[in-house]
Amino acid sequence: MENDLTLDWLSISGYEKVLYFKQPSVQLEGYIAIHSTKRGPALGGTRFWPYSSQDDALTDVLRLAQGMSYKAAGAELPLGGGKAVLIGHPNQLKSPAYFHAYAHVVNLFQGTYITAEDMNIGTEDIRLIAEKTVHVVGRTDKSGNPSPWTALGVFHGVLATCEVAYPTRDVSSLSFGIQGVGETGFHFLQLLVDHGVKHITIADINPEKITRVQTRFPFVKVVDDHTLLSLPVDVLCPCAFGGILNAHTLPTIQAKAIAGSANNIFLDLEKDPHRFHEAGILVAPDYIINAGGLINVFHEVINDLDPQRSKAEVVKIGDRLRRLYQDVAAKHVNPFTLSLSTIQKTF
Repeated sequence: MENDLTLDWLSISGYEKVLYFKQPSVQLEGYIAIHSTKRGPALGGTRFWPYSSQDDALTDVLRLAQGMSYKAAGAELPLGGGKAVLIGHPNQLKSPAYFHAYAHVVNLFQGTYITAEDMNIGTEDIRLIAEKTVHVVGRTDKSGNPSPWTALGVFHGVLATCEVAYPTRDVSSLSFGIQGVGETGFHFLQLLVDHGVKHITIADINPEKITRVQTRFPFVKVVDDHTLLSLPVDVLCPCAFGGILNAHTLPTIQAKAIAGSANNIFLDLEKDPHRFHEAGILVAPDYIINAGGLINVFHEVINDLDPQRSKAEVVKIGDRLRRLYQDVAAKHVNPFTLSLSTIQKTF
C-alpha cells in the first residue's frame, strides 16, 4: 500500500535532488540521487545491497550519481548523472510488490531520473519495474542487459591501457587479476579468454559466482579479495565495489596497469590519482572505461535499437582512452586530473 510510503527530500550541496524513501509494507528503503541534469535526464542504475547503515547507503549513492555525470560527459552523451540504492538483502526482499512500489518512487522524478540494472538488479527485476514506470531502460525487449556492453567497453579499454603500460607485450601474454565476477566481470573474463589470455586469477564474495567461473573456466585461479589486490599480476581489474585504490592499498599493489568496470575506484579522488601516477601505475579512469552499458541503454532512450550501432560506439572507448593517454604523456599529468578538467566544464 502506498499510504505507508514516507519521503525525505535532502538538501545536499552539489546535487540537484536527493530522496530518502521508505515503505515498510513491502520492506522498501533506499535513496535516489540526481547529481546533474544540465546535459539531459539523469540516467543511472539501481544498486541493491545490504548496507550496514543509512549513512553508508547515502555515501554510496552520492558517489555513484556523481560518477554517472562524469561517465555520460566522458562518453559525450546528452545525459546527466543519477543513481539509486536499495537497502537490504536482495534474496530476501525481492517481489513484484516491492518493485512496483519502487517504480512509484521513480515516477516521482517525472522523467528527470531514468533507472536501469546495477548490482543485484537483473532483467527480471527491470521487467517488474517497467510494469509501473516508463522511466526505466535495459529491458529485455529493448536494449537488454547492459552488463555485456559494459564488459565490451572495458575489454577495449584494457587493450588501450596495456598498449601504454606494456608496449612490447601482447595482451594474451599478460596476467590478470579480476576482482568481482558478477554479470559484467564474467562477460569481461570471457572476452579475455577469447583473446587468448591464459593467466587469470579472480576473487568474489559470492561463492555461486566463483562456482560458475570454475565450471566454465577450470584453469582460472581463485583467491580472496584481500589477496587479489597484492598479487604479482600485470593488470588489476576492479569489477566490484569502488574505493579500493587508496593510500592503504597502494603499497601492496604490484600491477602496473589497473582497468576495470567498478565505479569510483579511488577512495579520494583528489589525492589518490596523484599517488598512483607517481608510483608509476597507469589507472584507466572508471567513468570512461566502463561507459559501455550506459552507451547501449542510451540507444534505448532514443529508440535506436540497432546493436551494430551500439557496438561501434562502445568500441570507441578504446580510442577515447588512447587519445587521453597521449595527452597525459605530453602534459605529464595523471589521466584522472586531465580528463576531469575537461568533463567538469560540461555540467
